[in-house]
Amino acid sequence: MTASSSNPTSPSHWGRLPQPTVERLCTYRRLLREMAAEGTQRVFSHQLAALERATAAQVRRDLMTIAYSGSPAKGYDVAGLLE
Repeated sequence: MTASSSNPTSPSHWGRLPQPTVERLCTYRRLLREMAAEGTQRVFSHQLAALERATAAQVRRDLMTIAYSGSPAKGYDVAGLLE
């Protein structure tokens, strides 16, 4: 197994993600870009969920697939999610 195949942020991992997850991640990225442009620094899963018409739990699961986790008290770093 190569390093890239075990790395959840590598492009080779993306091909193994279910299509609905990929679509939601693309939507989150668009929403996060809009938030960043408005000066938003942190976002909670329930905020993204409301904009995407998903559940907060679904948002958290989706973000965990790309090895990104937030803090219940602080949420997610918008700039960090966009990297």
